[in-house]
Amino acid sequence: MDILFDTANLDDIKRLTPIYPVTGVTTNPTILKAEGRVDFYAHFRRIREIIGPDRTLHVQVLAKDTRGMIDDAHKLLDRIDDRVYPKIPTTEAGIAAMRHLKAEGVKVTATAIYSKTQGFLAIATGVDYLAPYYNRMQSLDINTRGTLEALAGFIRRFDAPSKIGRRRRDAAAETAARRPVSTWNRGRRRHLHRRLGEDLRHPIVARLRMTLNCSSRLL
Repeated sequence: MDILFDTANLDDIKRLTPIYPVTGVTTNPTILKAEGRVDFYAHFRRIREIIGPDRTLHVQVLAKDTRGMIDDAHKLLDRIDDRVYPKIPTTEAGIAAMRHLKAEGVKVTATAIYSKTQGFLAIATGVDYLAPYYNRMQSLDINTRGTLEALAGFIRRFDAPSKIGRRRRDAAAETAARRPVSTWNRGRRRHLHRRLGEDLRHPIVARLRMTLNCSSRLL
């Protein structure tokens, strides 16, 4: 199991890396925004200096379309270092970007995973890491444990190279994650439900979802 720090705070990373058996650092645009105005690429180069070359560094792309995600991934590799794992959202555009990047030999982390279908599709592209949104899945009343067990079983069954990342947050983030579901913004929840439907609404994906759900019960 790989344990990743879910932060972009340089002081926390520097202080906690020698203490916890973490294998890397993962971030997203929201986490980075909490650090205030920073030089994007220089900030991640500093994180690399702190964690060293042997730990993984996962940085999310900002674009929403396939071509933009691919271009963002190339910039991350060029301007930070060639060991970065671009984090690609598991949408239809993202899955296409994952396939393109894996064909180039890029190490990829599939993020924004809420469902077995998304996870199965990401694994099928050969991504290196899966980053399920565990707390958000629970807040949306998704069977989180069942989803992760199905993904782990799928990886074992097909001897896939993908790993499921376990993120360790700072104390403030852990406290926020434990807030009752009732405190979640209802508009945000509806937005997430809508995105899940829009991102994977193609009839082919619907048929694939049925096939994969049947397969998962056999794992």
